[in-house]
Amino acid sequence: MPSEGTVVAKGQTVTVNVSKGKKDGVVPSILDKDYKDAEAYLAEFGFQLGEIKTINSPKPKGIILSQSPGAGQKAASGTRINIEISDGAGKEMTKVPNLTGKTKEQADAEIAAAGLVVDIDNITYEENDLAPANTVIAQYPVAYTEVEAGSKVSYRLTKAPEVVPPAEGGDDGDGSGEEGNVTEGVDGDDTGDDGEE
Repeated sequence: MPSEGTVVAKGQTVTVNVSKGKKDGVVPSILDKDYKDAEAYLAEFGFQLGEIKTINSPKPKGIILSQSPGAGQKAASGTRINIEISDGAGKEMTKVPNLTGKTKEQADAEIAAAGLVVDIDNITYEENDLAPANTVIAQYPVAYTEVEAGSKVSYRLTKAPEVVPPAEGGDDGDGSGEEGNVTEGVDGDDTGDDGEE
């Protein structure tokens, strides 16, 4: 095949290769990888590292959080893959579990499992005969609130109503009441007699 600009004789056969364009490939996943390793990894699949954007995140600094085009998509060879990486400065967030109806032991276990801390200084009790003793009936923060990991959670527990024993000397009290009624009746009769005279 003659090179560009070569003069050839009239009628000579010239072979031409026609390009089919860039071959498509499947974009690999680079999520959770260190961005420093991404360029070489993408090159193995025929892609290039594109724009790098840093965002606030609790994940280690430099870890890839998102990519575009996404993993599994088809793209032409040489396509640039844009990424977002962690700055490592963000605080981890978690949701407060629903503690209502749980026992104290269950509530403490769920708080710990969510990466939170029981606020033991603010656990309160309330008399309630509608639920067994030591059952959670209220909490703060409320269930499903998103808070920073390590935050404190307090709650209110039920306690059985106090049983008040009968007062001593109850019979004497009834007797006193009867005497009072008799006395009032006598005084009333005497007053009536004086009026008739």
